[in-house]
Parts: sequence; structure tokens; C-alpha cells
Amino acid sequence: MLAAVLAGLAVAAPAPSSVRTLLLPDGAHLEAHAPAPRAPRLRLLPDALQTLPLHGPAPWSTPDRQLDLVVLSEAYTAGEQARFEADARAFVTHLLSLEPWSTFPDLLAVRAVFVPSADAVLDDLEGEDLRRTAFECTYGCGLEGVATSRLVCCDEPTVIEAATRTGEGTDGILVLSADPRFGGSGGATYAVAYTGDDEALRVQAHEVSHTLVQLWDEYELGVAVTPDDLPRSPNCAAADAALPWHRWLAAAVDWTAWHAALDAGDPTACDGRALAPGEVCAFPGCSFPELVRPTADACTMRSLQDRWCPVCQEAIVRRLYRALGEGFVLEVDPDPTRPVVLGDAPTTFTATVPHGDLPLAWSWTLDDLPVGTGSSLTLERGALGGGLLRVEVRDASGFVRSDPGGVAVRQQTWQVEDPGCTGCATGSGGLGHVLLPLLILPLRRRRR
Repeated sequence: MLAAVLAGLAVAAPAPSSVRTLLLPDGAHLEAHAPAPRAPRLRLLPDALQTLPLHGPAPWSTPDRQLDLVVLSEAYTAGEQARFEADARAFVTHLLSLEPWSTFPDLLAVRAVFVPSADAVLDDLEGEDLRRTAFECTYGCGLEGVATSRLVCCDEPTVIEAATRTGEGTDGILVLSADPRFGGSGGATYAVAYTGDDEALRVQAHEVSHTLVQLWDEYELGVAVTPDDLPRSPNCAAADAALPWHRWLAAAVDWTAWHAALDAGDPTACDGRALAPGEVCAFPGCSFPELVRPTADACTMRSLQDRWCPVCQEAIVRRLYRALGEGFVLEVDPDPTRPVVLGDAPTTFTATVPHGDLPLAWSWTLDDLPVGTGSSLTLERGALGGGLLRVEVRDASGFVRSDPGGVAVRQQTWQVEDPGCTGCATGSGGLGHVLLPLLILPLRRRRR
């Protein structure tokens, strides 16, 4: 669960800054709400930190135009730097093999920071300090001395210091532990996970979804809340409300039938309709019992697997475009700040995106009437007339159906004047001279 999720909630919940969760292979989970306070740290980070680019940045990119992930080493000894690099690269390879990350590799940059540890295993209990590791990660996080817990927490200030000291962008942090025992946790500030097998890669991808994208766990944490008190979540929402993923629904949710199915003891039936495997609807339980999730069990935020549901995929893609921000720009010609007068020679309008191989689609309109697609459009005097020419460039990956912030779309307009368009009324749009006679002709026929 995200560390920030409970912030400001009017519920009897533990301190939000300490919330950590771990999803287990059998679908169960562990959570900690109140880790014991740590003693003052005695071991300091090295003066010089070794940084290694694992993926990206793209040649055109800067830290403020991409999603930046930092991978830190924990419980790797001084002679195990090569092993850490291999483990970190395995994670990146795995992440970029999955959709939607594989469609947008240029919008993610990953760098590794190697910090050697004296010991190669973690402490077993929260509050212990028997082993000397770089970030003092321990099992048994916040569970009052239960040594069998696989929930792992680290010294958060040291994690943040190591991730940010390189002076580059930091949007998320993943701590990789060389301790081979299953374990980890995720939160808004950082994620931590063990290494060594395929299940570890799934744990890493799940936990990174918290710190990079702020996705919520789709299992229940056992904390009762009032849905109106909750902040907005991409993948968890109140029942009976306007679902943020309504554009992914094959049909509107029948909430009367939904409650009837739930009362009948079938929480996987949604509203009683026959659903295709993985179909988006509204299923009870998403971090909190009062909230609903998009799919029954088709997402790694619900159970460890190599996929995100369409709603979480959309959130990931929107997060990537939001990180790109002002980097998603259009280079246009001619100058849009002054009217464009069509002359004897054809005039070509262009709108290009000078970075990355993004899945984009162009649409051109003249006074809201479609006139073309592609990154350029040529107009000739006397052909279509003048008016407001608009180009819209938007994501065409298929992952985004709802974009309330407009992060995956850009527009540009020109005021076009066509002195060769006879019969066009002043201020009329392109094609107006063509459509007007077509509209008048049927009226005249009716009068006969």
C-alpha cells in the first residue's frame, strides 16, 4: 500500500508514513503500519557513489522529460558489483518486456547506484542491528518481533539520500536485496524486493508500480474507511460512483444487480453478466473493502503475474506522458502566430514530434471539418477556403481511453486566409463554400 494513501484520512488508521505492504505468491499479503523507531544511524554512505546507466536516457531526453527510476544495491558485498548489475539489468529487461512499458521504452530511464555492504543477508527483526548492510533493510518490518515475516523495510532517509545524490531526476526508487529469501515491500517513496528467481521479478514489478505510478494494491488491507475521504486512485474507486475507468466498460454497471450478486455471495460476478476473462467491470475489494477494482484477478496489483489490467496500463501510460511533459511538443511550420495567406504555390503545414518513436496519430480539421491525417497537410488557394486550421496529435497506442489531464494530446492552430476562394463569406470556414449549395439545393426542391 502506498505510504501516502492514508494521509489525511478521517479514520483510526496508523501513521501513513509507515505503511508498507508485500504481496505473497499465494495471493495473501503482509502489511506493516507502525515500524519500531530506529536508533541513530552509525554507518554513513560512501562519499562517492558508483552510478551505472541501465536503460536510457534517450538521446533527446533530459531528466525532466522522462520517468526516472533509481535502483539501489542492498546486501551486495564489495566484490558483488557485477552480480548487482546483472540483477538490476534482469529487472529492467523483465519490465520492458511487459506492456505497456515495452511500447514506450524511450520514456523510461533507469540507473543503478552500487553501495557495498559488509554483510550479504538482512536482519531478521525490526530494530535488530546485527548485520551491516548499506540501507539497514530488515525482515519482520513493523510486526513486533515476528521473525518469520517476509515484509522488508529499509532506512528511508538513507535510501532517499543515495537516490538523489547523483543530481539527476528521481521519480521512483527500487532497492534490490541480495538476500535470497522471499521478501520486499512497496510504498510511495521507495520499493524493495529480493532477487534470484522469476518470482522475484514479479515482486519487483509489482512494488515498482507503487513508487513509480502510485497504483494501489487491489487486495484488501483490512482498514475501514469512508470512500468520500479517500484521495483519487487510478485503479480503486467507490462503488455506486462514476467509475474512473468507465470508458473500459463493455456495458454500464447495473449497480442494483451488482449488489444482488454480492449479497448472493458471488463477488466475482460483477453485476450478474457473463464476463470475458479479464473483462473490466467493478469487483469488491481494492486496498479497502469499501472500494472496487477493475478486474476479478487480471492484474499484478491483485496477484503476482506478468501483466497489468487495462486500467492500470492506462495509468502507467498517462504517467509516462506526464513525465514527458513539455517534452511532448510539436515543431510546426509555418509560423502559427500570424495569419497564413494561401498563395499561388501550395502551402504545406507540418507538425512533427522531435523525440522518440511514440505511437501517435495526427488529425487535421478546417473549421472542425476533417481535411487530413499524417504529420503534414498541403492546402491550395481556391480549393478548400480559409478558416481555423487545427492539427491534433494524440496517443494512438490503444492504452489510453480516458485522459482528463490532456497529457497524451497536443494541438496547434493556424488562421488560414484564402483570397482565391470566391463565394466564401468573411469568416466562413474551409469547405463552407462547398457545403452551402448542397444544403440549399434540397430546400429549393421542396418548394417546387
